[in-house]
Amino acid sequence: MTTAIINETARRDFFTCLGIWLSLEVLVFAVLPLVGLAQLSGGFRLWFVASLALGIVGALLLSWGARMLLKSRPTGDRPRRRGFQALLGQVMCWVGLLGIAFPLLVMSIELFTNVFATLTR
Repeated sequence: MTTAIINETARRDFFTCLGIWLSLEVLVFAVLPLVGLAQLSGGFRLWFVASLALGIVGALLLSWGARMLLKSRPTGDRPRRRGFQALLGQVMCWVGLLGIAFPLLVMSIELFTNVFATLTR
């Protein structure tokens, strides 16, 4: 696989992840509180800043991890052992997904705490 194809794939993955993260960010921190379905607690600013950092870093990690996985694939007649590079790429992808899905985690925690607070009253 040529380097140009790998770089183009990593770039496409990065922008796709940023788009997904940005849509989750808008949904969680703008639309749902505006509609009244969820009220974020007093740590709104902290959750928002953490989500900004984790989303961008998550998109970078996922694209770099996918790039590492593409580079570790066997080429031609010579099968190559998938070693440390492939394992590191997989770990980077999973950590990147966690960073991208952080707004969803924040909203899930807020919704469940509000539901349990309502049920225990």
